[in-house]
Amino acid sequence: MIVGADGNLYGTTLGAETVHTSVFRLTPAGDFTILHPLVYSVFSVSAPTKTADGRIWGVLTHIADTTQPAMFAMDASGANYQEIPLFYSYNGPSVGFMTQPSDGNFWGVLGDAVVRFTLKGALLEQIPYIGTGSPAMLLQASDGKLVGLGTGEGPGEVFTVDPGVSAPAPIFVHSTQSSGKVGSQAMIQGSHFVGATAVTFNRVSASFQALNTGNILATVPEGATTGPIAVTNAGGTTEGESKFAVEQQ
Repeated sequence: MIVGADGNLYGTTLGAETVHTSVFRLTPAGDFTILHPLVYSVFSVSAPTKTADGRIWGVLTHIADTTQPAMFAMDASGANYQEIPLFYSYNGPSVGFMTQPSDGNFWGVLGDAVVRFTLKGALLEQIPYIGTGSPAMLLQASDGKLVGLGTGEGPGEVFTVDPGVSAPAPIFVHSTQSSGKVGSQAMIQGSHFVGATAVTFNRVSASFQALNTGNILATVPEGATTGPIAVTNAGGTTEGESKFAVEQQ
């Protein structure tokens, strides 16, 4: 599962002839919704991912009634579902663990290679993996480099790829709570938070601690008023879409 820009969890299930494979949403309160069912024999073969516009993506074994590998894209609501053909053959390995770094394309792993391809499914680059195993999970670090895991029969590996792209700005800035008093702490979720240089509540600077790439613990500052939370790093500043309500003392 992944955390969406709205703070909900998104994932896929594995079905069979009588139970659909599906893309689902799970809220922090435990509300479960199937956003899109897939016909039998079509399965999701990658972890879901999200693009900067908040859409949910994943890789499918193939398009129904064909042997064409594909990826799906949909709004977080489940609307505007589409399937996009991919560049490799049905009988080979599938793209897994794809991510969208700051160049706007997808990067992922395919067999023993790291690949870069467009959101329309066209291959742009293929980089052979020279580790002792096979590449697995791939993420963009806060300095712009890609970091992944290599798996095999022996010890695992951590590897990096320098794609030559800019450091990513924070994305999916979202507070786990909608309000708080001055001096209280708020947990901010998103991505690319390592190396953050500033957090503001409606443009008022706040003290904070970046716990990891996806979580910041900030203190609601004196003088803050109701408005968006923003996070700044080397790649830029991003404001959250929702407003944080500052409660009166």
